[in-house]
Amino acid sequence: MTKKIRNTKCRLVILFNLLFVGQHLQAQQDTVYLTFPFSQFVIRSDWAMPVTWKYWQFEDIKENETVIAPPEFGENWDKWYKKMKDYQTHLRHHLNDTAAMFLQLKVSKSNPVRLHFKRVLNDMRLHPNDKITFIGFAKSSNGSTRFRVNLLYIKIGQEMSHAIIKTDLISTLTITSTWTSLHSEFRIPDFDTSILMVQPVILFEGDTTADINIKGLTFSIPSNGINKKIYDALKYSFYPKSTAIDRQLYDRKEMQWVKSNFISGFTYIWDQDFWDADKKMFTVQRYCNKIKKEFGGFQSVLVWFSYPNIGIDDRNTWDFMEAVPGGLDGLKAVVKTFHENGVKVYFPYTPWEIDTRKTDRLSDAQHWSKIISKIDADGLFFDTFFDAGDFQIELDKAKRGISIGTEHHPSLQNVQGYNGITGSWGQTLQPFNNNGISRVKWLIPEHIQWKINRNEKDRQNSMAYSWINAQGILIWENIFGYMNTWNAKDRRDLRMINAIYQQFATLYTSDLWQPYLPAGHPGGACFIMGK
Repeated sequence: MTKKIRNTKCRLVILFNLLFVGQHLQAQQDTVYLTFPFSQFVIRSDWAMPVTWKYWQFEDIKENETVIAPPEFGENWDKWYKKMKDYQTHLRHHLNDTAAMFLQLKVSKSNPVRLHFKRVLNDMRLHPNDKITFIGFAKSSNGSTRFRVNLLYIKIGQEMSHAIIKTDLISTLTITSTWTSLHSEFRIPDFDTSILMVQPVILFEGDTTADINIKGLTFSIPSNGINKKIYDALKYSFYPKSTAIDRQLYDRKEMQWVKSNFISGFTYIWDQDFWDADKKMFTVQRYCNKIKKEFGGFQSVLVWFSYPNIGIDDRNTWDFMEAVPGGLDGLKAVVKTFHENGVKVYFPYTPWEIDTRKTDRLSDAQHWSKIISKIDADGLFFDTFFDAGDFQIELDKAKRGISIGTEHHPSLQNVQGYNGITGSWGQTLQPFNNNGISRVKWLIPEHIQWKINRNEKDRQNSMAYSWINAQGILIWENIFGYMNTWNAKDRRDLRMINAIYQQFATLYTSDLWQPYLPAGHPGGACFIMGK
């Protein structure tokens, strides 16, 4: 009898185990995965990496991520211009076509290239045993480079920072001179989910210098309540309805001011030109009078108020805005005076601010929507960022003419669509001997990119490049506490440029603009002209 009971128990245990395994396998089969496309919206490189998104039909266009090369010396301008217009037309029809693009990067032993997915994964959560899958293809010019998948562990609450707790190497593949599959599957190892989050990154490296082309690189993660909600909010940006360019923000009547926003200023709320410490009052009109005299006036200004003070205690952005003399009413009066002088006003958004106090359950986008409703600002400057996130839906509730600008150079896909950037700093431009055409300018002429080199003493090269590209210039003299003022010659030249920009703004921000028209100079000089 005891033996029968034992056998029955054994059969029950086996049956239970089989049932459990079957349920586990079924659960794996039933797992829903979220797939992220081969998109400039999804994939990001580290700052200043030699990475360029290119389009197959125009592989021979000489360009980097920020600038298209000018015509070669002696090159037939008509043929060059036709190729450039064909390229422009192709981009505008295939900008969001993932099959039409590839990613080109250059690696060496001392210069590996890292690609990450912070843009889409910062708010998502991966858990132990989650399966991650990469699919795509790459080929190397020398046939001896490597594709590595790493995991980065970051403290929860520090997603926007670069404070990595630890790194795990998950897999390595060798890339050959023919198209090599990058298919890689792995599971997230065990980690403390109460204090850490994890993100995959990929690394391309080689023992010698090599060019690598990448196509169709996608990755998938398991869906859960949090991940699905965020994914659904983002997917209309990286799975657009059309492969063609989406100009909806630039075409808004409330956004037309952006097209003439060529000269932008940078001022601190506590600058002597801006604030009279003895009288305890803002001197915005005095500041406007000065910039009209010295620079011919600004079309916009970035009013900076928190950094570098933020972080000395637990006060956050909103606390610092309330601490401004007069609080939000004081800032509203500042904005009003600027508007009376024809100047639009940007305020800085610092998404890296992670250690100050939390106030309520509002998202940063919701906070800014509330602030803008009260002070009537015109734009947000995303400090250290490349893209606009999903702010637009909240900003539209406050004001439909809000322009978002970024510090770093945006990719082409990020300057269009509902979450598009309509202005950016030209701080990381890589001109060809101070020549070339801004890629975002050639795609969307209305996109203003303010050239800025905060440490240069002579601004002639920056003004020349901006002039060649019919782009903007940022006037920044107080560089976080040390003065780098514009000299008299540069101010005089800018006043002339400013006047011409304003007179011919519609020409400079339309397809009537033609770059590098031959000037008939015997030395082969070319100038920017228009019809």
